[in-house]
Amino acid sequence: MMTFGQDDKPELTYPCLWEYKIIGASQHDIEQAVTEVMAGKEYELDASNISKGGKYCSALLKVIVPDEKTRRGLFTRLKAHGLVVMVL
Repeated sequence: MMTFGQDDKPELTYPCLWEYKIIGASQHDIEQAVTEVMAGKEYELDASNISKGGKYCSALLKVIVPDEKTRRGLFTRLKAHGLVVMVL
């Protein structure tokens, strides 16, 4: 659950559902990267969009994160993966 504090920063209540938008060159690349990063964890991965020129595609990764450390760690690991172009 997300609420906003006095300084307009979101305050998350853990555990919570978190979504990462992952952009890669192909759905296969995204699936491989997510499989490697999420090894042993439950998640849902849904294909999202293909860029106008067809160079990139995206997918939405949904996962229950138990705490902020895990949430940020998954972001960092996904972002650093060689098959991932960008994580939002």
